[in-house]
Amino acid sequence: MSRAARRAEISRFKREATRGTVSSFLVEPTDERLLGEPVLQNAIRGWIAALPERKPRCFVCRKVFVTDSAASAFLLAVPSSAPMSCTISAACARCWGDLSDEEIERAAARALRPVLPNGLDDP
Repeated sequence: MSRAARRAEISRFKREATRGTVSSFLVEPTDERLLGEPVLQNAIRGWIAALPERKPRCFVCRKVFVTDSAASAFLLAVPSSAPMSCTISAACARCWGDLSDEEIERAAARALRPVLPNGLDDP
């Protein structure tokens, strides 16, 4: 995905997010709660499928993912005004296993800042 396309995607998500509330999820890919959430499951599948071309980075340490098995947790955000739209980031196995919950939550808040400038408290 080109830089322009990525910026357009972020802009679209921001517009949708400002029309209502945003639900965020920080889950492991094997979390059973995902079974009842097709939007989240599809976002994770899409992230994995696009891995070679998008070259995503860990939202904590910024390390580039080489394989999907390196992703131990996914951060997803879904705006209530567009419940079929989802933004997604991942945490690598090292960060997910070694860092405290507080450190991961701070990193998640930073990761969401481009789409929610005031964080999860964004109206």
